[in-house]
Amino acid sequence: MSFRLLFFSLCIASLGWAGCKDKPEPAPAKPTEKPEVEPAPELETPKKPESPKNMKPPSDPKDKDFIGKTEEAAGKLAKKRGLKSRVVERDGQMLPATRDYRVDRVNFTVMKGKVTKVSRG
Repeated sequence: MSFRLLFFSLCIASLGWAGCKDKPEPAPAKPTEKPEVEPAPELETPKKPESPKNMKPPSDPKDKDFIGKTEEAAGKLAKKRGLKSRVVERDGQMLPATRDYRVDRVNFTVMKGKVTKVSRG
């Protein structure tokens, strides 16, 4: 029985020594050649456009002609001048409207059937 124990001990020890054997070094990786790339030219930072909040829409002195007219009469006058028109507020109630800005459009605020305020856009 001691012979078997000695035999197995030697087998295990030899396996351990075999594992310590020097392994061949892997070949060094081949350097990859990177294509030469020209650096991007310096770009100027674009200037920020003025904020629409800071810009005052152009008004025409003739826009005052709409004040006091009925909604229908103001619409006809706008059409005669080549402008589109819309009512954005009626009797204190805001109405749905797009937020795009158009110079060829007048916005009316109407109170009790009469135009009380005019703006462009």
